[in-house]
Amino acid sequence: MVDRDDRVQRVPIRVLFVESSRVCAESMCKRMQAAGFDLISDIVSEETEMRRALLAEQWDVVISDSYLPNFSGTAALALLSELGLSTPFILLASDPSQTLFRQLLHAGAWACHDKMGFQAVLNLLANRFISRACTPQDVE
Repeated sequence: MVDRDDRVQRVPIRVLFVESSRVCAESMCKRMQAAGFDLISDIVSEETEMRRALLAEQWDVVISDSYLPNFSGTAALALLSELGLSTPFILLASDPSQTLFRQLLHAGAWACHDKMGFQAVLNLLANRFISRACTPQDVE
């Protein structure tokens, strides 16, 4: 998207990462910024941290690893539900099982992907947030 000064407009997005690896979460942040998102994010790895972050801020999306040392993607999705939040939830799995994906989608996950397929997550986010940010005067 280009504004009247021919500068690229960044699309704002607030992302809560549920991830035990800061390096992995920061890598996803960099890819999102490179894709044109103006990212505001936080990284949590335990239920108490996630609960605190969800109660303190409004997030556009939660992106969660499936397995963390003291938490899980399933527990993260359950916490969203417990708090009555309808924030889109995306699960990323290193070793995905179709059964897990089906269970999470049935429980309300917005999407489930293999961690290696993060480009698909970027495409989903772009379709939802860039199209929402685009207005008729942006198109000439």
